[in-house]
Amino acid sequence: MSFIDGLLTVCDKYMNESWYVGGAIPKKKLNRVMTEFPIPVGEEIIAVLDCTVFGSCKYGLALGTKGVYSNNDWTTTRRQGAISWDEFAHANILPHQKYEVDISANVIVNISGSRMNQEQLVDLLKNIQHYIISWFKNTPPVPTPQQSDVEWLLAIEGKQYGPYSVEMIKEMISSGQVKQEVTYGWKLGMDQWLFLSDIDEFKQQSAPPTPPPLPDMATIGQKPASNPIPIQKVELNTASIEDLLALPGIDLSMAKRFTDERTKRNGFSSFTEVRELLNLQPHLFEEIRKSTLLKPIASNISGNGRMIDF
Repeated sequence: MSFIDGLLTVCDKYMNESWYVGGAIPKKKLNRVMTEFPIPVGEEIIAVLDCTVFGSCKYGLALGTKGVYSNNDWTTTRRQGAISWDEFAHANILPHQKYEVDISANVIVNISGSRMNQEQLVDLLKNIQHYIISWFKNTPPVPTPQQSDVEWLLAIEGKQYGPYSVEMIKEMISSGQVKQEVTYGWKLGMDQWLFLSDIDEFKQQSAPPTPPPLPDMATIGQKPASNPIPIQKVELNTASIEDLLALPGIDLSMAKRFTDERTKRNGFSSFTEVRELLNLQPHLFEEIRKSTLLKPIASNISGNGRMIDF
């Protein structure tokens, strides 16, 4: 029995409406996983846990021939993550809060939209882990790939590209297609995205930049602010029910009431209207304001429209 055949056998033992294994994975769900999750080129997905309310498979957990991949909504501590099977064998799999399962610091699964509960997912993952450990004990180690074979993902202005080899990225830097100072890079095993200028493999690929102005004396010794990839805000006048459910304090009945009222009014024109309709606690509504924007529907705009962005 091959490694993958044994892995599929373990996965097949678990029956759940949100859990799909092998040929039972619907094509639409598989395509969504390949688009939304951090799946490296050449990877084959063998099992999927759909963690969305309406079955879009935009968020959840995917098992591949090379490792485990996760994609979560903005409310989760870690939006995306990946871990190889070798690393998974040593992972400390634990339930976290009410709807999360931690596999590692890099891989967290938010199961709030799935039909599988924490106990079931932890049991599934630990059984897979026992199989992986047993397999590795009886199988010679796989040689570590050369650096030139390592595949990288790039992120520019919030959009993801790749995967690319080290040589391809170096050529793009040399030709000016990619700027190290504003382009993020990530590969399997990294805890977070980093600027290419901070990654050893891609340093000194172009002429040294002109030194910046001397720092203000008042700021010496202060740690510079980090530059995370910006999270896209939810547009309330076009958001789907699934998008609304990702907002704090919003349940299914509130999301439906919101979309029904939005249709009647032909869109909301102010956050005051939204606050009155949702009737949320002030701290929850402030969280919604920080992660959303309100743009009037086109038919309501005459002349110069204005985007309300908090």
